[in-house]
Amino acid sequence: MSPKIIEEVYKIVESSDFQHRDRLLSIAARWRDFNFSTIVQDHNFFWEDKEGTVGKAHGTLSAAEEIEFIEVNFK
Repeated sequence: MSPKIIEEVYKIVESSDFQHRDRLLSIAARWRDFNFSTIVQDHNFFWEDKEGTVGKAHGTLSAAEEIEFIEVNFK
């Protein structure tokens, strides 16, 4: 995510009355600081909230795996 998108997300959540607003602000604040150390838990929070059945996160990609994923899927 780009810094611009992260900031937009933060502002939307900040001015909202969303269920789980405090948790969402906490996640967005970490992302705003480029802290993705809990990205698996963050992903699974959304996944569980939406009652996901496919796509639960179990780990993160290495830097090389991320580059390959981007090259294969977005270029």
